[in-house]
Amino acid sequence: MRGAIVLAIVLLSLPIALFRPYYGTLLWTWAAYFRPQDLAWGLQDMRLSLYIALATCIGFGVAMVLRHERFANIFTREFLLVLVMLAVLAIVCDQALISTKAAWAKFSDYWKIFLMTFLTASLITTKERLRMMAWAVALSLGALGFKGGLLGALRGARLQGPGGFLLDNNDFALALNMALPVLYYLMVSERRRLHRWMFGATAFFTAVAVVLTHSRGGFLGLAAVTLLIALKSRRRAQALGLLALLGVAALVLIPVIAPDYLERIETISSYDEDGSALGRFNAWATCWNIGLARPLTGVGPRNLDYEAVFARYSPDPDRRHVAHNIYFQTLSDGGFTLLVPFLLLLGFTYFTLRRLRKHTPKIPENAWFVCYCHMFEVSLFAYAVSGFFLSRNDFDLYYHIVGIVVAMKLIAPRVVVFPPPPDTAPQPLVDRARPGTRAPLAGRR
Repeated sequence: MRGAIVLAIVLLSLPIALFRPYYGTLLWTWAAYFRPQDLAWGLQDMRLSLYIALATCIGFGVAMVLRHERFANIFTREFLLVLVMLAVLAIVCDQALISTKAAWAKFSDYWKIFLMTFLTASLITTKERLRMMAWAVALSLGALGFKGGLLGALRGARLQGPGGFLLDNNDFALALNMALPVLYYLMVSERRRLHRWMFGATAFFTAVAVVLTHSRGGFLGLAAVTLLIALKSRRRAQALGLLALLGVAALVLIPVIAPDYLERIETISSYDEDGSALGRFNAWATCWNIGLARPLTGVGPRNLDYEAVFARYSPDPDRRHVAHNIYFQTLSDGGFTLLVPFLLLLGFTYFTLRRLRKHTPKIPENAWFVCYCHMFEVSLFAYAVSGFFLSRNDFDLYYHIVGIVVAMKLIAPRVVVFPPPPDTAPQPLVDRARPGTRAPLAGRR
């Protein structure tokens, strides 16, 4: 029954995506992050997001050619870096050390992600569309976080992702950490009390869900996200006090709902005795050696998994491990040629948000836009911190946020309210002669 409902929603929505491409991007967000096919029997292998993306692309092309619609000129420095990354990936895939087939399979994932980045940046042209996209991201991942946090706390179960790129518990924790600031700042910026309560409750249970994934990288990302939100709060002292109170409550509740979780967290401080941590350090050293030996091309995407690569570049070839680090993963995939634009994209996107926030007039009409800047700043920070322990340099949500930030940069002049310039100072009055009279002659008494 659930499968029939999901199929009906998608099939009935595809024609709308053809004629309204922006609706297609919202539908793709829902299908990619909420993954409704994984909640129904017999649909787990269906790539609903791919079909939706195809319909959206066709609709976008029709709107450009037949209806001569104009979309945003998205060729900013951020999007140019995306294109540079795609070009570099095409080169390094062709020069892969072990398997070009595996590398090109990864390239296929990249160009699809970048295509949705392009569509998102092009189609968000108004304040309402930006708000709808933020809602789509928040509700798609927030629904999973709310369900997982509530039921997981009641059952004391360890959470796993729904499927696809969110199947692994570490990746699922990363996505929830990136969604948490979206939920929080929507709670702050929305006007209706019902919406604020809805987003607030969802944010709380999403944080609980991060804990229940038992991901150490997710735990560190959650700590970083909550601390940054508290530091950005206007009432910083109260926010830090509340954060400390929640930390104490977590120490009391975690042994009840997840008895083995504290033991897993304690291994962060005793990394020198943890086999997983030692494996990660060995993988990082391997990636660094690859970067030094092949600085222009690396070994190619998905080629770090091969035994021959570890045999050649690893300090300990018998301790094979995935990179578990977006930066070292990128270095091994494409050398410094790929790492440099990857870091520049992350940095430029973050500082674009900071610049937008700094230059937005601090008046009540712009409070929502400032909240959105904070929202995606913290979300990018969550990716940068959690990504230090995860191999997700191709994470869909990160590049999706890049597209949203590009759109915010382009629509800011239209949606941000600028107060009128202050009145000019009054000019001093000039004592002029009355009409019809002559000025007195000099020296006349």
